[in-house]
Amino acid sequence: MASGLSRTEKFGKILEQRLNTHLSPQMGSTYEVIVLARSGYSTSQELIIFEEEAFQYHPNLVLWSYVLNDPTHPVYHNANDALGHFWYVPHYHLVHVLNTAMFRLREKIKSYTCEKEFHKFLHCAYRQQIEAHIRKIGDIARKKHIPIFFSSIPSLKKVRHILNTV
Repeated sequence: MASGLSRTEKFGKILEQRLNTHLSPQMGSTYEVIVLARSGYSTSQELIIFEEEAFQYHPNLVLWSYVLNDPTHPVYHNANDALGHFWYVPHYHLVHVLNTAMFRLREKIKSYTCEKEFHKFLHCAYRQQIEAHIRKIGDIARKKHIPIFFSSIPSLKKVRHILNTV
């Protein structure tokens, strides 16, 4: 049905087809699904797309899929292989080396109070950042009067707690 398309594009086409098959006759309108997902993007990168691109399409609903490695730093964590480095070219190699060393030191300090498993570590060490990002998503949605359906895949108790408190 959607050969030659990426997984996210296939998801969008399948969702659009199902909405138009099952809801369109009752609602009297057709639906268009636009997928703005980018493989390997962190929440901070997704927020840029949300703010700068999403509203060009005048959405009636936003589906936000949160994955457990979303809080990663796109360059320093390297959670998605070299994808973070693809968009990042340091101006000065020495400054990048120093920034990397400082990042690793901060991560080491955080590791004393957080669990070692990577995803649990991320949600412990970056809890405030995660809360701020989710709050910002909600603030933008309220300002634009657009409902957001937020899903976490898979679900962690701490992520559910953060969503319930924001």
